[in-house]
Amino acid sequence: MKQYTEEIKMEKQKRKQLKAKKGAVRVATVGCGLHAILNIYPCLPRISEIDLVAVCDLKKELAQQNARYYGAKVWYTDFEKMIDTESPDGVIVVGPPPMQYQIGKKILERGIPIFIEKPVTWSIEESETLQKIAEEKNCWGQVGYMKRFSIPYQIAKHIIEKGDLGRITQITCKYACGKYPPKLWNLPEPKMCSLLGHEVHIIDLFRFFGGDIEELFAMYHCISEEQHGYCVSLRFKSGAIGSLSTNSFERWENFDEYLSISGEEAYIVVDQMARLKFYPRNDWVTVPKVNIQNLSMNWATSGRTSIKTEDRIGYYYELKHFATCLKEKKKPSVSLEDGIQALKTAYAIFESSQSKRPIKLI
Repeated sequence: MKQYTEEIKMEKQKRKQLKAKKGAVRVATVGCGLHAILNIYPCLPRISEIDLVAVCDLKKELAQQNARYYGAKVWYTDFEKMIDTESPDGVIVVGPPPMQYQIGKKILERGIPIFIEKPVTWSIEESETLQKIAEEKNCWGQVGYMKRFSIPYQIAKHIIEKGDLGRITQITCKYACGKYPPKLWNLPEPKMCSLLGHEVHIIDLFRFFGGDIEELFAMYHCISEEQHGYCVSLRFKSGAIGSLSTNSFERWENFDEYLSISGEEAYIVVDQMARLKFYPRNDWVTVPKVNIQNLSMNWATSGRTSIKTEDRIGYYYELKHFATCLKEKKKPSVSLEDGIQALKTAYAIFESSQSKRPIKLI
């Protein structure tokens, strides 16, 4: 009886979702791995612009389970059959880069836009192939650099675009995690595993705020096949400079992400994607007979906040952006080209660290 009651509740919920999503874009998904289940699928029912029409995975039980949990009408184990049968407006592809390349290519060849996780592929050449197909078919791909859509980084971007920071002069970042096993991706070069699989996130964030990177010099240190570190000095095309420190020497439990953006007599600090401090040129309040200096404006999550983690760190908003671009027939703000440039920068960091010389990107 209890099971029957739960099934009735789930059916009612599905009907409610379908009713609420009339006029939404038809989206299908490929891939039901751990990342997709933890971070992607939970966002979809909350996005009114998305009607999840089908779920696909090679493992039948995963496809069935996620279709049922998240309100998809049908499930498949053959993505091409799903695409040809359901004719979605867009497809979310989440999995290992080789899988994303093979599947993404066939979807783009049908003229259907894709959302694809980072890194797009392991090679620059394959990423450029996807971009070329998208251009030929007059469609596009959005890359899952979710940090661009994180709430504190969006606040920082808004401050910069308003002109309150002045010209960006310097960007500094520490990005540290725990051991990153090479077998996770089975890359031939272990030194590049965390750089390509994880640290491209922060490389893209540097480009998001600073623009194109002109030149860089990197140093490298390793204490085991799972623990690597890079220290990178770089110059942007704008003339601004930057310093990036990444490593897998620390602990996942104490994941450390700190970004500082200097302007002209003003700066922004984002700490752990949970706190933002903005120090403007001028104090925003005056107090009689008190000399106020360095009066910051702060944003932070708290125990009473209603902000969901997937909203704060960007997963929800990147998927909502994907749906909006499908609905309004416009290109996304983070494109396959951005994925290519992040890969090129990562390979340049590795090349510089091994050759011990600066690398020009432009």
